[in-house]
Amino acid sequence: MLSIFGNIKNPLGTTFQGAAGYSSVQGGLGLLITNLIRLTTIGAGIWALANLIVAGIMYIGSYGEAEKITMAWARIWHSLIGLLIIVSSLTITAIISKVFFGDYSTILNPVIYGPGNVGGATQ
Repeated sequence: MLSIFGNIKNPLGTTFQGAAGYSSVQGGLGLLITNLIRLTTIGAGIWALANLIVAGIMYIGSYGEAEKITMAWARIWHSLIGLLIIVSSLTITAIISKVFFGDYSTILNPVIYGPGNVGGATQ
């Protein structure tokens, strides 16, 4: 049965020490913060998109009733404003990061220095 799929290599290595830097000083907290930012951004984007779809369905099902149309448009605008806030917050963070640190991803992908990682060198 294994010959059908071929040889599959474990992406994490044989121990947690090889898990893409999560177990090291430079990777642990920095990767956690980065992943939380990404997860929050993706979750907010999915929520806004789902809200936009539901608002569109509300608009279609309003059958010309002014109150329902107003509610649907309010929900559409709230969803679009939410998407605008998500994009603008990431853009402003990148600009601030570029101005203060010279790199667009410094704040969004932090590197935490600690013992064994002096000057960014990995051991």
